[in-house]
Amino acid sequence: AEVLVATEHDRIVDPRPAIERAALGHTLVSITGVEATAAFLGADTPDGTIHLNAFPMRPEPKQFRGGAVPQMEGRRLRDVLAALRSGPTSPFVQLNHPRAVGEEKMGDTYFDHLSFAGGGYDPTLALGDAPNQVLLEASPDHGGTDLDFHGVELANGTDMVRYRRVRADWFSLLLQGERITANANSDSHRLGVVVGLPRTYVETEDDRLSAFDPDALLEALRQGRAWGTTGPLLHVHLERARIGGLHEGDRGTLHVGVEAAPWIPVAEWRAYVNGELVHRGPIAAGESRALPLAFARDAFVTVEVEGPAEGRYAEALPGFTPFAFTNPIFVDVDGNGRFDAPGLPDDLPSTLTDPDRAD
Repeated sequence: AEVLVATEHDRIVDPRPAIERAALGHTLVSITGVEATAAFLGADTPDGTIHLNAFPMRPEPKQFRGGAVPQMEGRRLRDVLAALRSGPTSPFVQLNHPRAVGEEKMGDTYFDHLSFAGGGYDPTLALGDAPNQVLLEASPDHGGTDLDFHGVELANGTDMVRYRRVRADWFSLLLQGERITANANSDSHRLGVVVGLPRTYVETEDDRLSAFDPDALLEALRQGRAWGTTGPLLHVHLERARIGGLHEGDRGTLHVGVEAAPWIPVAEWRAYVNGELVHRGPIAAGESRALPLAFARDAFVTVEVEGPAEGRYAEALPGFTPFAFTNPIFVDVDGNGRFDAPGLPDDLPSTLTDPDRAD
């Protein structure tokens, strides 16, 4: 991993001095952030808590917890987002691990409860329907909503069930016009947890560490020019439109290429249009595929690649699956120069209705 985004819980810690002491500046750069959390259950947050990554944040050694956002407790998500926006750095804000898995407590998984709604987000319903509509309620004080975050943690650690559950929410929001960037994070809070896996790759004009520009990286992340992985490396474009870009026209050829280290298994690739699986086929590391697509209206296209967790990969990374996903390539069919979200279809894809089922 080349760019370390350090986000400790409710404490801003600058990792750059440690990188300098370890003489790792030629292989690693960093961005200082914070994982903002709130656990209080009160009138404005009766049903649960929130976890947000915000970066960059400015370290303030003489302030409480290094300058972390104060007064988080008992505040609705929209108010926390407004507090982060009002800071000096205008950070990228990511909603973390919004769905629970297994025996995990639901309090830390925002889409399971929406904090203020009395029920979790339902990806099969429109944003205007209950309980989803609370996400659109504007604050009378600052006008912000609970949807004013920029990214969502689509891949967190090893769990693929959580991935598919959050993917259902993400697809649902994309279909309804919410442009949210999907990221992959290790959530490595303690010794024994692999750092930098899953990880997010972000496209920049110059990816040499000597030319590292945090502002350019954050702008690319806001635009969705990124993909996440636990091993496979992706090259995806729809005609000339790359990930996060806009393809114009009612048809085009999707090109997918995969690379991987020799010990990382790769077996299958899948293409989705508006959240619906439209193609699956075999692929191996070092191979590429082309898929002609036709579109009746504006759409978004995403790609996944997967392999079996076996051999040296399973020995080195127990619990992980060799897997990668892209952010959308958007499609402008009517030629107005933008992606117009199609909304939820009458016939919902199984990715939304049955997310626990593997594709």
